[in-house]
Amino acid sequence: MEQIIEKINFGEFDSQKRKMHLLERSAPTPARKEKRKSLAYMQGDYDFSGLDGQEYHENRELSYTFYVLERDYDYRKHNQTVIENELMRYGEMPLYDSYSVGYYYQAKCMGVRVTDDHLSNRLIIEITFKGYPFKTSILPEGHDIWDLFNFDLDVSQSTSFEFKSNWSNFKQLNVGDLATYGAWATQYYDPNTSTGGGASISPRFHGITYRIVDKIAVKFSDLRPSRYAYKLANHDGWLLEQDILQAQTEFLDIILVNSGIADVPPKITTNHKVTIVRGNEIYNLMPGTYETEQFVLKSGENSLQLYIPNVTLKIDFTWYKELI
Repeated sequence: MEQIIEKINFGEFDSQKRKMHLLERSAPTPARKEKRKSLAYMQGDYDFSGLDGQEYHENRELSYTFYVLERDYDYRKHNQTVIENELMRYGEMPLYDSYSVGYYYQAKCMGVRVTDDHLSNRLIIEITFKGYPFKTSILPEGHDIWDLFNFDLDVSQSTSFEFKSNWSNFKQLNVGDLATYGAWATQYYDPNTSTGGGASISPRFHGITYRIVDKIAVKFSDLRPSRYAYKLANHDGWLLEQDILQAQTEFLDIILVNSGIADVPPKITTNHKVTIVRGNEIYNLMPGTYETEQFVLKSGENSLQLYIPNVTLKIDFTWYKELI
């Protein structure tokens, strides 16, 4: 009997267990979502499809044609019913294809077409899926399973980090400079109180940048390492230098490489408050685990600066690359 090599898995459905032999597989690349504008008196047109730096695609279609050898006509009918129901009972879920080892498609079975080839005592089964444009890696980026490492597609990199900030000194800022609230800022400085403690800082200011309009020296205290405080435009309180990103001299500089073709949101787990800066983008996280479309790792290198208070930060980034 001919050995079955290629197979697909979809929920409880396993084509190999159903003794299905693959005749044909079709998985063309997904169509691009085009956004073009043509103007009079110009050659060609303007392509706005990737205006934000990422190309977008339509859903992907995958189709498979199998055959099952079975002399018994009644069993062929029974097998058809079982296969149709195993495939059509589910909505969108992972589709595993032995042709794409290490990846899966997020797809939905759109139809099963079965033909009884009675002259050859076999069923011809055509299965169509439709789903997410890309296939997703089963293993997270940065895995250390070298037997499964692909030197053409994978990147050897660290995705978990530990960093200690000592707050030993700060960069002195000037009136007119920009100042950004750190994720750990909780209280303004008040020179008129015995301890220097002022009003509470609303978390809505975290990650927001304002221009400095005034500056004062801070009374020495074991309660805080700051030597200066700054008044920001349209704010009444004095913000300590320890709570300002631009005043920090210690931060963690990392590069995360998304070797996939699509931007993906990582799952971030942090044990402390942290402000993440990428270019002119600022993200603030409290202790916990997060995964949001508001923060994605762009395809290629992502240079990040991580700012923290006087603590030891332990932070982990977990993501799965997506390929055509």
